[in-house]
Amino acid sequence: MSRATEGRVDGSSSWLARIVGELFDRMIQDGFRRDVFAKMPSWMNENPYLTNIQTHSLLVPVGWTPDPDKPEVGTLFGRNILCALDSNRPYFLARGVPEAEVDSWEKNTRLDIESGRVKIFTRFYFCTAQVQHN
Repeated sequence: MSRATEGRVDGSSSWLARIVGELFDRMIQDGFRRDVFAKMPSWMNENPYLTNIQTHSLLVPVGWTPDPDKPEVGTLFGRNILCALDSNRPYFLARGVPEAEVDSWEKNTRLDIESGRVKIFTRFYFCTAQVQHN
């Protein structure tokens, strides 16, 4: 059984946190470099055509919003996460996760996001730069 199914992840965490943990565990086994996000600014700095490189970090609600005047933010991000969830199904199945287990993860994650019963945030990291024209 996986840690998501066994609940070895802190019981207060969402199914989204559990399934993302499962995904990263398998990606690292497949050779994914855990430090890829941290190294992005230095890689961008190596490009002579990029200037004013900045890193950003946003805390984004998933499927809900703390600001009732802007419900679209959480709703849109929730929809994006669900699309990503759907696209990861073949990855899990190809790595031997039983279909019933993937079904359970997807069902519970979808319920967490769509119902808003768990107030989920995700941290969104990104870099920006300007292109230097010669």
